[in-house]
Amino acid sequence: MMTSNLRIAAILLGAASLAGCMTDTAKRAEIVRDTACADFSFPVYFEAHADTLTTAAAQSIAAAVERTKGCRVASLTLAGLTTDGDGALVSRRADTITKALAANGLADPTPTVEARDRGGMLHLLGHRTEVHVRFAGKAR
Repeated sequence: MMTSNLRIAAILLGAASLAGCMTDTAKRAEIVRDTACADFSFPVYFEAHADTLTTAAAQSIAAAVERTKGCRVASLTLAGLTTDGDGALVSRRADTITKALAANGLADPTPTVEARDRGGMLHLLGHRTEVHVRFAGKAR
């Protein structure tokens, strides 16, 4: 008798857990749907003194463009970080990123470009460009 009650309790507990999971899954889907066009940023890393994309950087850009699908992009800001004050390198890197964004399907990627000298910071961190994507809502 006691074993039967324990089984019933276990079944009810399992059912309640599954119901909670289904509710959580529905909530997650709603959150994902609501944040589909949420602003985001991502880094693009370069080799020292280089303005060509690494394989990882190209993949990062492709994934970012995929996130923009179904959304209207309001603005793009490329913040090039350097450790040596080389604004020309920042400009070339921004051009490389802009071309990659367009090649991956981002319509009219005309970004604002900022150069930020980060002298004294860890060397690797100075070889990146932060890409900030801001949305104006969902595409019509």
